[in-house]
Amino acid sequence: MDGRSLWRLFGIVFCFVVTSSGVILPASKSQAATLSGEITVKSKRPPRNLVVYLTRPDDGTAAAKPKPVQIHQRDRKFSPSRIVVVQGGAVEFVNDEEQDIDHNVYSLSKGNKFDIGLAARGAGDQVFFTKPGIVKYFCSVHKNMEGTVFVVPSPHFAILKKPGDFEILDVPDGDWVVNVSISHRRYKASPVRVTIAGDTEDVVVKLKKKSRK
Repeated sequence: MDGRSLWRLFGIVFCFVVTSSGVILPASKSQAATLSGEITVKSKRPPRNLVVYLTRPDDGTAAAKPKPVQIHQRDRKFSPSRIVVVQGGAVEFVNDEEQDIDHNVYSLSKGNKFDIGLAARGAGDQVFFTKPGIVKYFCSVHKNMEGTVFVVPSPHFAILKKPGDFEILDVPDGDWVVNVSISHRRYKASPVRVTIAGDTEDVVVKLKKKSRK
């Protein structure tokens, strides 16, 4: 292998250091990266259903063109029951029941309240989510039906069933903040700032229990 080839190899292999103020990464000519890392928590019963997402440190919002997604109502269940929607995006709630079963999907979550009304089999109604946050939704006809929409201000995110490893693909180079949205109200995570300039790994975000007032 000649000297030029060695330089090319070293150009794609790097490491970074996590400090108290964030993550420092060496420069690279890469236009997009894969950000990987781990969500950790010290708990015998760790929270479930987490979303890791990235925002820009300047305004907290990443430019995006949200794509509409669908949530189906079938066999008296929501499918999928948990999804992520980019802020400003829409969800279409579709009644796919094989029998003549009506549903009425609604939410009382602050900033994203809605009530579709009674929808018969075959009906589909869109709801736009304009505020970031966690939206719990239900069916007023069937009390066992419930689901969650995580509204995030960025198209760069990863969904986790529980704390552990995550990976976010195609992240443009630059300064970012790693955030975690947690459905369990007793837990929180401090944002971690990163500067991305190529593939990265081992970003660690720690979850902590909130102090009781």
